[in-house]
Amino acid sequence: MRSFVAYLLAVFAVCAGVWFGFLTGGGVQGKESQSVAVATPVILASVVDAPFSDRLAALGTAVANESVELTANRSDLVKAIHFDDGQQVEAGQALLELQVAEEQSMLAEAKALM
Repeated sequence: MRSFVAYLLAVFAVCAGVWFGFLTGGGVQGKESQSVAVATPVILASVVDAPFSDRLAALGTAVANESVELTANRSDLVKAIHFDDGQQVEAGQALLELQVAEEQSMLAEAKALM
């Protein structure tokens, strides 16, 4: 008995859906489909072959994958640099040359006092 009632409710729901669909214009041409269609505006432009760049501005910090920090045992002025940026160097290679005028004068003074 319950299945028969469920069957009748299902048939009634389908019939009601079809009936209301026809009344609102779903199955028959309604008022909306009979009205004049409004034209969609179109914008025309000429094709131009021009370079395109997409730039992105960002704030950040660049960090090298590998780096070396050079420190000296004493502070003096650098007289010459014997390497270029990014150049491969060998172990033991002289990288900087310091000014030695002060040390040479102290050596000359020490020799004079002997």
